[in-house]
Amino acid sequence: MIERLKSEKGRGSRGSAMVEFAVILPFLIFLLFGFIQWGLIFGAGLTLRNAAAATARNALVNDYVDADVNTVRTFAFNAIQPLLSDNAALGCAYTGVTNGIKQVDLTYDFPLILRFVVPSATGNVFRVSARAIMQ
Repeated sequence: MIERLKSEKGRGSRGSAMVEFAVILPFLIFLLFGFIQWGLIFGAGLTLRNAAAATARNALVNDYVDADVNTVRTFAFNAIQPLLSDNAALGCAYTGVTNGIKQVDLTYDFPLILRFVVPSATGNVFRVSARAIMQ
């Protein structure tokens, strides 16, 4: 009789770990994809910042004027390759300021995997921006 009670006591808790795991699994997956999303956004920001610096340096070395914005944009697009490859999502503003100072502003509309992870996103994209000033 005592052995029967011990065996029945253990039966009820056997499946509880699986049920608890099934309840917590969606939250873990959401957290995992959130970390991946923010990591990709951080990588896009670094890539854009480096591309802005390289573009501003190129504009300074080649002494581009304000009318050469398409040349500057082409160089910036080549600088963000291969991580950020959508040409339509890249915005470029170039200013040849006085005294040999060149300023490049780049924006990139980064497509999101999970839109609700990034609260400040508009639509299905998150705008990443970078500015570089070279003298």
